[in-house]
Amino acid sequence: MIWGWLQVDEVLDVEKVDRSKYPWAMEHPHFRSKAKELNNTVYVARQKISLPLSKTSIDAPGAGVFTHLKDDLVLTNKLLHDSPRNWILPKWFYPEGGKVKMTYHPNPLSWGIDTGIGLTTLKCASRGQEFILDSEKYPESIEWIAGLLAIR
Repeated sequence: MIWGWLQVDEVLDVEKVDRSKYPWAMEHPHFRSKAKELNNTVYVARQKISLPLSKTSIDAPGAGVFTHLKDDLVLTNKLLHDSPRNWILPKWFYPEGGKVKMTYHPNPLSWGIDTGIGLTTLKCASRGQEFILDSEKYPESIEWIAGLLAIR
């Protein structure tokens, strides 16, 4: 299920950032850790969501959580009850024509098209709190996201 969103405004490398510029972040777990970690990164959200290519006008903060469960937020394939890792996605999600896949999903065998329902299937990675899809490579994602934010 999609539980929230965050549109990135800044990317902070915790090991290199000038901490005096971000006093609010000092309580964040990534900043509190004493261990030096490779790729220790904090993503700062935009103040307001910005979807300039969308036809839908959205007035939403740059990050938030959905307050109610709605069918459009559930990615689990309801026909396959064996695992919440079996996802069903809009057809345009399918990484055809050499498109870069969504992060953490490089295996082509994880992806499929269900011709019966005309949607993309995905055996989702078992671990991850965020997956990234390049909206420049998948412009259909902008209206999809706008639609999800409109129902919040």
